[in-house]
Amino acid sequence: MNAHADKTQKNKSQSVANKVSQKQSGGESTFEFVDNRAEAIAQRKRQEIANNSPQAKQVAQLQTVADNYSAKVPPRHSSVAVIQRQLLPIGRHREIVRDAAKRLNNPRTASDNDWIQAIYQELDGEGHPAANKCVQKLIDQRIIDQNDWDLIHADFKLFKSKGAEALLLHERHNTPPVHNDEEADKWVASLIKNRIEDLYSTLPGFVGHAQQVQQSITSLVQWYKENKFSKDTFDKSKDEIITAMRKGKAVSQLPIPEYIYTFEDYTTVKI
Repeated sequence: MNAHADKTQKNKSQSVANKVSQKQSGGESTFEFVDNRAEAIAQRKRQEIANNSPQAKQVAQLQTVADNYSAKVPPRHSSVAVIQRQLLPIGRHREIVRDAAKRLNNPRTASDNDWIQAIYQELDGEGHPAANKCVQKLIDQRIIDQNDWDLIHADFKLFKSKGAEALLLHERHNTPPVHNDEEADKWVASLIKNRIEDLYSTLPGFVGHAQQVQQSITSLVQWYKENKFSKDTFDKSKDEIITAMRKGKAVSQLPIPEYIYTFEDYTTVKI
């Protein structure tokens, strides 16, 4: 009779498509429901592939390092001095103001609120808050900090009073459009001075800064493909960019992990 009961129980277990597994840990039982339907299995496999992609791993690694580092930073009321750094690279503030001006019908006569909302959109802030909430939203989203906003605010006021030329006159490293070898040299020098030199100065903002550098590299590659300058100039520019990034990381005291940059023909450099 006991043998018959065991056989009946075994058959019932085999007929269930979704099973409950019981795991013993520290004397307590944990039940796990496993969905064995074909659609659910396929979805789990797709998710595993996405989670294990190089891009996902790189972003996750950078975010983990940034979170761990931020947790170690002393609070504002601590007696330990905290060095305040901007989240945006040097020179990026003025670019934001110039690009935000293009969103306005008349930048010289636009209200401060219109300017602030245009800047918010240019910085890819989430949602559509009222103008008086925009700055705090950008700070909360870790796109800028108060030091960044002070620079942006001063520049958009300067633009309103004196026009775009005022920003160019006060810009230490104006970047011209690239049409030839000489302009490419100037462009790369500006990239190194205004962005790469500041790339490794802040860990929480590193991912955004690295993405901006990658966008600049992509532009350089595109101009090269359009025959704006020679291969010798491109090779020299590439070497200068890579050398500057490696040097910047080597002297940085922050625990910044490796980041993969893409150049021509999908060649990559890990720095």
